[in-house]
Amino acid sequence: MGCSILKLYKLRDVVKIDSILIFLSKILLKLCKAFGGGSSLPGRILLKLRPGILSRLSIGYKVIIVTGTNGKTTTASMITSVLKTAGKKVINNSSGANMTDGIASCFIENYKKCGWAVIECDEAYTRIVMRYIKPEYMVVTNIFRDQLDRFGEIYTTWEKIKDAIALSPSTELFLNADEAIFAETEFKNKVHYFGFSQGNGKMSSNVDSAFCKNCGERFKFNFITFKNLGDYYCPKCGFSRPAPEFTLDEIKSVTVDGSVVMICSEEVTLSVSGVYNMYNALAAFAVAMRAGIDKETIARGIASQQSRFGRNEMIDVGGTKMQLSLIKNPTGCDQCIDTITLFDKPCSLLILLNDNWADGTDVSWVWDAHFENLKKLEADRVIIGGTRRFDMAVRLETAGFDEKKFIIAEDDDAVIGEISGCGNRVFALATYTAMTGLRRTMYKKGIVKKMWK
Repeated sequence: MGCSILKLYKLRDVVKIDSILIFLSKILLKLCKAFGGGSSLPGRILLKLRPGILSRLSIGYKVIIVTGTNGKTTTASMITSVLKTAGKKVINNSSGANMTDGIASCFIENYKKCGWAVIECDEAYTRIVMRYIKPEYMVVTNIFRDQLDRFGEIYTTWEKIKDAIALSPSTELFLNADEAIFAETEFKNKVHYFGFSQGNGKMSSNVDSAFCKNCGERFKFNFITFKNLGDYYCPKCGFSRPAPEFTLDEIKSVTVDGSVVMICSEEVTLSVSGVYNMYNALAAFAVAMRAGIDKETIARGIASQQSRFGRNEMIDVGGTKMQLSLIKNPTGCDQCIDTITLFDKPCSLLILLNDNWADGTDVSWVWDAHFENLKKLEADRVIIGGTRRFDMAVRLETAGFDEKKFIIAEDDDAVIGEISGCGNRVFALATYTAMTGLRRTMYKKGIVKKMWK
C-alpha cells in the first residue's frame, strides 16, 4: 500500500514537471515566432529533457500521419482544410517542420486543445514518432528516389516506414495503389488503396520500382500517370495492382493555376495544378470519407485549400507575381516543370539550388530531372541563385538555354531585386533551404507577412 502511494506521488510529480516544461516551451515558441525564428527549437529542447513526451502531448487527439517522398505538405493541408470545413477542431504542422522537433512544437503550441491532429512526418522519422503516437490513420503518398545521402535507395526508405507501421497495427493505412512497392508488402493493419482509373503518361527514362519483386520481371502497364505510377502488372507471375477503393475517375481540365477532376463520382476543384496534386487530393478525399465526412463537404474543403509554404505558393514581389515551388528530387522537379510549362505567355524563371543537409548534399539529381522541358516556356530571363548556382547554370546551359539570358544572383537580396524588375510572371523552383532563406529575407522586407506559413 505504501509503495503504491509513493508511486502515485512520483507520478504526480512527473506530471507537474511535464506541465511546467510544456508551459515554458509554449513561451519559448511564441518568442521564436515573434522574432521570425524556426518553430522546431522548443520541441528540440523539450525532447532532450523528456524524450517520450510526445505520448503526453498527443493525448486527446485523433492523429493522422502523412508521409512519403512527395506530397506530404499538400496532402496534410488538404485533409486539414476538409476537417475544418466539416466543423472539426484540427491542428497541423503547416510550416513543414516534419521531424520530431517540429512535430513536438506543433503539439506544444496546441497542448490540450484536442480534436484532430494532421501531422506531416518525414519518412525517416516515422518510426521514431510512432513509438509514442499511435495514429488513427496513416497516409503514404509515394516512394521516389530522394536525398541519397540521407535515405539511400527507395527500399531503404520503405523499410523505415514499414518499421513504423509495425509499431501500430491498429492504424488504418491509406496507400497509393499505383505505386507497386506498397502492394509488395502484407500488413496486419487495415489497408485502403487509392488510385487513378485512367492515365496518359509515359514511363520516364529513369524510374524506380519498375520490376516485380516476386520474380524480377519488368512490369507492364495498362496505363501510366507519371514516372512509374499507374495500373501495373507482371506478365510473368501475375502480380498486379490492387483494386483501389477510392478512385480518381476523370481529369476534366488542367491549367497552370489549378484543375478540375472527378473523385469517387464527385467533381472536385483544385487550387493547385499538376497530376501529383491530383494524387494528393485523392488521398485526402479517401481519408475524409473514412472519417465519415460527406463527399460534398470534402469537395468544398479541398477547393478552399490554399497553397502552402513553397507548394505553388503565389507571392507578390514588388508588383511581380512569383509562383514558388519546392524541388528536391527528379520526380518532384519534373512534375513542377510539367505544370509550369502549361503557361503560354512570356515569363521569367528563377531557380535556386542549395546543397545543405536539409536539401540533400548530393545535387547530382539535377541531371536526372528534365530541365530541357522548361524550354517550352517563353522565358525572357533566367535568374539563378543558391550555393550551387554555378552548377545549376551549367545544367541549364547543357539543357539548351541561352546563357545570355542568365542572371547569376549572389544572395537573396539580389534575387528579390531581379524579381521586382521582371514585369511578368516569375516561376520559381527552389530547394528547401533556398526557399526558406528567400522567405526569411522577404519576411524581413515585409514582402510576406509570415515567415512560416
